[in-house]
Amino acid sequence: MKNIFKILALTTLLLSSGIAMAGGALSWNLSRDMMTGITKNPKGVWSFMQTQTLHNSGLYALLPDYSKFCIWAAQLPNTSRSCWQDLSTGIFAGVETKGATRGMPVLHPQVDRAVLVRWKSPISGTVDIMGRVSHADGSGLGDGVDWFVDYQSETLLSGSVNSTGNTFFKQSISVVKGRSLYFIIDRGVNNDASADTTYMDIIITSQQ
Repeated sequence: MKNIFKILALTTLLLSSGIAMAGGALSWNLSRDMMTGITKNPKGVWSFMQTQTLHNSGLYALLPDYSKFCIWAAQLPNTSRSCWQDLSTGIFAGVETKGATRGMPVLHPQVDRAVLVRWKSPISGTVDIMGRVSHADGSGLGDGVDWFVDYQSETLLSGSVNSTGNTFFKQSISVVKGRSLYFIIDRGVNNDASADTTYMDIIITSQQ
C-alpha cells in the first residue's frame, strides 16, 4: 500500500509539471485537466455526470449548470470551487480553486442520485488507472460514501470511504476508442447524503 502512495505521488508530480513519462506514455490527470478550466462539459476526455441508476451507462446524464463559484462551496470554510452542478438537486462535480487543497477535484452525491466522472477513451488498447478517494466535508463524517470504477456498465473496482481514504490501482484494462471508464461516488449505506463531499483524483496512463 505504501508503494502505491509513492507511485501516485511521483506520477502526480511528473504529470503536473509537464514532464513526459518514460517510454512515451500517454497520460490523463483529472486534477491537472480540471485546473486548466472546466467551462465545458464534456471537457476533453472528461465529463461530469449524474445518475439515479448505478452501473447502467446508458442512463447517465451530464450535469447541466456551470458556476465559477459553486454554491455548495459554503459547506467548507476557507475554500472556493468552480463546478458543474444540477441546481435542482444539489449534486456537483468541481475543483477546489484556493486553499491548501487547491486543484483537488471534489464531488457530492445526493440521496436519490450518484455523481460521476466519465473518461471517454481516445484510444483502443490497454490503460492503467490509479487514484485516491477521501473525505472532504468539514461539517462532519455522515455515513460515508461508496465508490466504484466501471468500464461501461461493468464494475472493475469498488470501496467505501468514511474517515479514511482509499487508494485504487488497476493495470492492463482493455479499452476501445469511444467507450468509457466511469468513476462513481454514491451516498452511503444509510441513504444519507449529508457530509458526503468527497475528493477524487484520477491518473490514467497507456503505453502506445
